[in-house]
Amino acid sequence: LACADGGVCAVGDIGPGGGVVFYVQSSGGTFACGATLASTCRYLEAAPTTGTNNWTDARYAWSGNWTTLVGTATAIGTGHKNTEAIVTQSGGGTTAGKAGTIARAYRGPNNLSDWYLPSKDELTNLSIEKARIGGFSDGEYWSSSEKDTFGTWYVDFNTSTSLDASKNLALFV
Repeated sequence: LACADGGVCAVGDIGPGGGVVFYVQSSGGTFACGATLASTCRYLEAAPTTGTNNWTDARYAWSGNWTTLVGTATAIGTGHKNTEAIVTQSGGGTTAGKAGTIARAYRGPNNLSDWYLPSKDELTNLSIEKARIGGFSDGEYWSSSEKDTFGTWYVDFNTSTSLDASKNLALFV
């Protein structure tokens, strides 16, 4: 089977979600993933930037709440859980029209509901593979991983470097 049909995936393949695979767990293994980290995954795919219901890069603030620690992680597999925490956070501020909510609302060409803002480590891998994946703007992209109460990690796609910035800045998603 092809990757898109549930077969083995390699970086650059079209995955079942209609996006491009940018990370494959080494040695055919799996990693914990999903909204509660109770699922297992073998690969990660980036939203497609061409075709039906494609993703278009735009800049958004990370969150409307700039003074509360949501409690996120940086590891591969934690992006979905992080995004759920961002979208459902309490303590003031709105998440409507912000990075996590926009990513979560995307449905892709196959109308799937598990798209999310990548964790710091997931985003770093995506940045490294950007030339093979295509469709990225030069600039800074938000991760779903906080550095501290006021700052969040982002990755500069020009250099694949992780840096931090205030949650109220507008960076690419």
